[in-house]
Amino acid sequence: MRTTFYLLSFVLILLQGIVQSKAHGPTAEDIEIFATPLPFDRLDPFHHVEGRLRWIGGLDLTAKAEGFGGFSGLLIEDNGTKLVAVSDKGRWLQARLIYDSKGSLQRLEAGKLGWLRDDKDKLLDRKSLQDAESLTRLANGDLVVGFERRHRLWLYPATTNSLEGPASDLPFPRGLISFSDNLGLEALLTLHDNRLFAITENLEDDSYHALLQVEGGWEARRILDADNHRPTGATLLPSGDILVVERRFRPPADLSIRIRWISSAELANGNPILGEEVARLSPPLSVDNMEGIAAWQDHEGRTIVAMISDDNFNPIQRNLLILFELLD
Repeated sequence: MRTTFYLLSFVLILLQGIVQSKAHGPTAEDIEIFATPLPFDRLDPFHHVEGRLRWIGGLDLTAKAEGFGGFSGLLIEDNGTKLVAVSDKGRWLQARLIYDSKGSLQRLEAGKLGWLRDDKDKLLDRKSLQDAESLTRLANGDLVVGFERRHRLWLYPATTNSLEGPASDLPFPRGLISFSDNLGLEALLTLHDNRLFAITENLEDDSYHALLQVEGGWEARRILDADNHRPTGATLLPSGDILVVERRFRPPADLSIRIRWISSAELANGNPILGEEVARLSPPLSVDNMEGIAAWQDHEGRTIVAMISDDNFNPIQRNLLILFELLD
């Protein structure tokens, strides 16, 4: 009996160690990302401009790593050479963007895939905790991730390695808790004055709920609906204005991606926000479920816009990374 007791105790200790290792151990792995170049228009090879967007390359991304995909929040940094993304399965992705001599996107290198962690430095083990939808960086280098289902904002300090954590909570309006699981924070960006601006998918009275960080809390804002296109991501332009990517999907095959421009003046005046349409993209153009958007100014002074799609881990959808020049 005593031998059996010691044996069982040893097994329990071993299992506990395995669980703790899974919860607290290394969460990042180097991965190879396979990139297939995309045409802008599958039917017209001479079509490169739509609205105010000029195509400068796109990739269909795949990897053999478990959990690759579902990317919803996007940052492109270091003059367009570094990608950071988060997914709705609680993962984060880093990679380096490689261009050809003409400035067209060619491939991704130095891929690294890891898990987001909570405030106790544990991996997110349930879908209700994992659904990261938006991502932004503060002026001090800290990263902020917006989550749906269990609606919240988490801060990952710049002192840690990227998004490896641990996280800490940022105060946000408790009214978000009443939103349904899939209608929470979809878009998040940092303004030039380091305040956060967030947009939800929650539609009420023909407008979407948005939140502007102010001293001591948050100010409620409204973004008017545009032809049933729901906001899925947002980014700050070098000018201080905002681009929002919006999606409309009507089964079985009506997919439309709309890009909306919001001026800093319109954001500041407190009225319901209308903005203006920059472009509308739909098949046979190379688009999918576009959910992340990022913008930067390249060495030639051009404003470049990137978008990434969430494949929902569905074999008939794709992880696309597409790049445009924003035209005047």
